[in-house]
This record gives sequence, C-alpha cells and structure tokens, in this order.
Amino acid sequence: MLNCLVINTHVPRDTSALVTSVGRLYHDCSQAMAPMLEAFGGVVGSAGKALALLAADAESPQGHSELARLVVMNHHLLCAIGVGHPACDTVCSLCAEAGVDAKITGAGGGGCMLAVLRPEVKPAAIEGLSQALRAEGCTVLQLAIGAVGVTLAAERRESPTL
Repeated sequence: MLNCLVINTHVPRDTSALVTSVGRLYHDCSQAMAPMLEAFGGVVGSAGKALALLAADAESPQGHSELARLVVMNHHLLCAIGVGHPACDTVCSLCAEAGVDAKITGAGGGGCMLAVLRPEVKPAAIEGLSQALRAEGCTVLQLAIGAVGVTLAAERRESPTL
C-alpha cells in the first residue's frame, strides 16, 4: 500500500492549449525535446520497478527512495516541457519542506498534484503540510494506493427448473 496526498491547486487550466503548446515546442525544438520525451519513458519503466519492490514489501526503503527520486524527476521533466505553474511550484516547495515528494498530474498547468508519503514521514508532518497547503487555497485528500477499494459481489443464481 502506498500512502499519498492528492492536492487540488484549484488553478483552472486548458488541457487543449497545454497539449498544443507542448506540440509546438516539440516541433520547434525537436532535437532537445526528443531526449526529454524518452526520459519520461525511462521514468515510467523505473517507477514500475520501484512499485514492484513496494508491492513485495510496502516498507522497502529502496522502493520508497527510488520512487521519491522518480516523482521529483518526473515533475521537473513536466516543467521543462512547459506544463508547470507557479502554484505547482509552491506545492512542491511546501511538500519538500515536509520531506514529501510531489508532482504534477494530468496535463499539468495547475489542477491536481500527487504527493507520495514515505513511511518515515510522521503524521504530525503530514497534518502540518496539509494545513500549509490549505492556507494556499488547496484541497488535500489523503489516500492509499493498493488498498482494497469498492468491490461488487454478485451472487450467481441458478435458473429455476420448470
């Protein structure tokens, strides 16, 4: 189970405009953009390995450390391709002060962010971070990824014989 915060910055964004902007940047600077886009693939592959470590041992220091580095790396890559926002930078700074790593989600440009909570982050630090984020106008939800969620149990019934 991986404990996280979902942080809504409430910054409105235009996904279409952000996608267009990234496409234009790729067109204008493809030689510089291509390696960054390849780096995203490397981050995803490495994150899969870190998550596999955590699936085997939820307390794995190596898994948490690797995932934390990749979260930060992914965030910086997203900023480098132009989908960052000052509100996201503020969230990342507040998270870093609390020993928490955060990244942009979705198309970026504001909206929601994901912060990964390592096991050594104390509940008091999480509460202090949540208060600081709320003071910045954010909504904060704490959740666990990998926990049992909503399930549907269907009972199979035999058709009556006539």
